[in-house]
Amino acid sequence: MSFDPGLLWIVFALFAGIFSGAMMLLNQYYQVPGLLMVLVSRGITICVLLPFAFLIDWPDAPVYYIAVAMTGVLASYADIRMFNVAAKLGGGVTSRLVPLLVPATFIFWFFFAPEQIHDYLAAPLNSLMIIAALGGCVFFAMRLKTNCTISAEALKLMTPVILCYGFNGALAKLALNNAPLHAGVYGYMLIQTVVALSVTFGYYRFQRRKKNAPDTVSFRKSKSGRMWLACALASFIWLVHMVFKIYAFGFTDNPAYVNTVVLLAPLWVILFYRLTGYKDNANISAGLGILASTILLVLLTV
Repeated sequence: MSFDPGLLWIVFALFAGIFSGAMMLLNQYYQVPGLLMVLVSRGITICVLLPFAFLIDWPDAPVYYIAVAMTGVLASYADIRMFNVAAKLGGGVTSRLVPLLVPATFIFWFFFAPEQIHDYLAAPLNSLMIIAALGGCVFFAMRLKTNCTISAEALKLMTPVILCYGFNGALAKLALNNAPLHAGVYGYMLIQTVVALSVTFGYYRFQRRKKNAPDTVSFRKSKSGRMWLACALASFIWLVHMVFKIYAFGFTDNPAYVNTVVLLAPLWVILFYRLTGYKDNANISAGLGILASTILLVLLTV
């Protein structure tokens, strides 16, 4: 019995979603400040990846490095802005709006692969069903948490975040299309992490120098073994998540498909809660809606 290579993106995206869910659980359990978690875990990640930099054949295409570096800058900006919005309006609001990155990624990818528009137009019924499946995933993902209201202010503040995350998916696919797969995945993780850490640390230093600014991150107050354990676990989970996610980008025709399957992450968290007896206010029907929409998407794209 042979394995269909067309299913590879689905398998990798599923595992990416599982580890994304693990990151959610980790953050909830340890409750390390978001900016501190990013700074320390990304630093650990660089230490792990850097020794292998001399063992791979780096891609030759300049567009690869430009695209990956841009993802680092955009990811840093989006992460910082989302932390700030969450602090102002609550994490529930941001989590309900993030799924909008799926249609953003779907549209942005056509900027780099306009020829695919003709492929969709050539099979209009199948294409409409794909769009419906994507829309279903987004709709149900936004309804997982119904105890918070999406206001016009929240949408306005989160729009740059959604656009940055959506564009990053398209940039990741563009980079991988211009590099050998394995070297491209490794280089993506290392370069993006270096760029993102530099930008985030610069923001941290800026915040520390502002007069009367809140002490957003304090390493002196965060030297506990619990914090370092959380960051070490976050580094491991993030690395595995990114390996699966970036490989999935390399195997799929449109990066929005990968982001759609990764949206199953909250469903895995809900299932974990059900298995452990933890009570939460998640809408299980919405979780099943995401699953059904994802299955439809998979059937339409294999």
